[in-house]
Amino acid sequence: APLGSIPELPARSCREITASEGKNTASNKYWLDPSGTGKAVLVYCVEGWQKCGRIMRGKIGATMETWLEEENNLDKWQDRLSAKDRRRRIAPTIRFPQSLWIKRGYSYLSAPDLHSDIDITIFMDAPSNPDVSLDDDSTASKYHNLYSFVYVFYEGFTAVFTNLGKNGTEGPNSVGSHYTGQDHDGQVTVSSGIQLWTVPHTGEYRIETIGALGGYSEDSVINGGRGARMIGNFMLTKDEIIRILVGQRGERSNSYKNAASGGGGTFVVRGEKPLIIAGGGGGVAKMTEQHSGCDASINTTGNAGYNSPFLSGGSNGNGGQTDKPHSGGGGGGFNSNGEDSQQSHGGGKGGKGFLKGGKGGAYWGGFGGGGGSRFIGEIPGGGGGYSGGSGGANKNISCGGGGGSFNNGTNQQNECCYNAAGHGKVIITFLH
Repeated sequence: APLGSIPELPARSCREITASEGKNTASNKYWLDPSGTGKAVLVYCVEGWQKCGRIMRGKIGATMETWLEEENNLDKWQDRLSAKDRRRRIAPTIRFPQSLWIKRGYSYLSAPDLHSDIDITIFMDAPSNPDVSLDDDSTASKYHNLYSFVYVFYEGFTAVFTNLGKNGTEGPNSVGSHYTGQDHDGQVTVSSGIQLWTVPHTGEYRIETIGALGGYSEDSVINGGRGARMIGNFMLTKDEIIRILVGQRGERSNSYKNAASGGGGTFVVRGEKPLIIAGGGGGVAKMTEQHSGCDASINTTGNAGYNSPFLSGGSNGNGGQTDKPHSGGGGGGFNSNGEDSQQSHGGGKGGKGFLKGGKGGAYWGGFGGGGGSRFIGEIPGGGGGYSGGSGGANKNISCGGGGGSFNNGTNQQNECCYNAAGHGKVIITFLH
């Protein structure tokens, strides 16, 4: 294979590629290992003067390095950019002009070791003298030739996983065009409602999961129980498959509008082991104010709902309980299903556990283990999650318990009562 054409055969520099190919490499993509560490990165090679602002896309990295040629000696200087004040912090004795062009160098398509949230705002002017790349002050004019300018470029990989337009007890059948043009375009397939994401780069990722909102009866003043938000950092390996189930909000019957089902939990799973899970909210009936038991929990145990003293949420990854003859369905957990109501004439069914497929319970439980409400209303279902919330009690004012959550990441940020708007979501950001 030609030098730089595959990651297993990287070049050390764009000059090395030019020498090996004997042609202009402008705007071509190559694999380089400039530091010789064994970590190849995909870059654009640049030949000739080109404006930095035009060849870059997305966001610039937190570090950029320049090699300046002074009497055939290469000096390495580091220019750090402050995310806080967006000012350039320059190495001592070297002052770069406000305008700087690339003569020869490369820009990263992806940078496994660098990340920044600084937008590119500085556009460069052409140098008046192509042989002098720095300004003419006394400390910089002796550097007569810009040897190689490395503008570290991180494409800002962020993948947002949604319910793919699907509602109800079952998950989506395909990605369709929902992710077209996004960072994870082409990386996701769907199997039985669960999205299968192929990790594009080895490194650390920030994963944010949001559980779905529980359903609510027509005569409730508030929306359903709120889904949790869980955030953590995780090391992932290129080409491994991560399973993602995005919880769907609890629904209610079009005919019987006086109760609603539980919202689905949102799951991110490696193999058979959970990485991070955000519980879904419980369904509510005739509620006039928020109660903590209706919302998802940031703890692993599901909540018991409101006005249901004899019920409890699931624990240790299991589904939520019910007062079997007189309750809505329990929310599904990671391992097992929520309990069913044993009431005849349309009692609520428990949501399925993640390892059981994650289907919402009848009736109208949200995909992700949301427990179903009674067919003729009045009794709400529990939320799905790591451990399911309890089914709602047969009381005039009640709710199903919110689902429990799970976080095995570092740098955690966990919030119990975040999603009051609808379906769940997963946001994955490549850090370094």
